Amino acid sequence: MPITLAALVTGVAGASCHYLASPQQRLRKHPAPRWLRAAGIVLLAFAFWLWRPALGSGAALAAVMALCMTVWVALPYLAWWLRGGANR
Repeated sequence: MPITLAALVTGVAGASCHYLASPQQRLRKHPAPRWLRAAGIVLLAFAFWLWRPALGSGAALAAVMALCMTVWVALPYLAWWLRGGANR
């Protein structure tokens, strides 16, 4: 259980770092530095490494990919909500 939680937190942090370094992100006025994208990829690889003993390689890869998709869908909605949504 603690390893799974660590993998989940690491994966969310990695996907968030990768998103914040993207030129398409909307949470900040300017994208984060490019090295943050590389740090995000390293964190995602570490999350895979943490999940692999518990789930197996295929399921760990699927879990990391699903986590990335969830974070990358949720963060634009969070940015929209923080900026006032359709009211602005």
